[in-house]
Amino acid sequence: MPPACDYVSAPPPRVSDFLWRLEADAPDAPALRQAETVWSYRRLAAAVRQTRAWLAELGFRPGDRMMVVNENSLSLCALFLAAADMDVWTAIVNARLSPREIDTIREHYSPRRV
Repeated sequence: MPPACDYVSAPPPRVSDFLWRLEADAPDAPALRQAETVWSYRRLAAAVRQTRAWLAELGFRPGDRMMVVNENSLSLCALFLAAADMDVWTAIVNARLSPREIDTIREHYSPRRV
């Protein structure tokens, strides 16, 4: 089991920072589960690093906004944490919303990419 983290009294600067600590302290502990698939902290960290490199290739910079229309998944977690690690703001929008609702959110949020 991963060590206890006191993020209430001493929150990390970024939501992604907890991952790097847990990767170092408990790399093989289960981090995420989706159906029968389980990612360890090591696997999640690798996915976040790979996704961060991909976002950089797409031209994302600190302060940019990204809108993700998706349902919960392992890849969505990796994408969110990679964006957070880059100081990219992410709006996660449920894919079950109507096209009109998604367009309204996009127009209001003004993301670099959807």
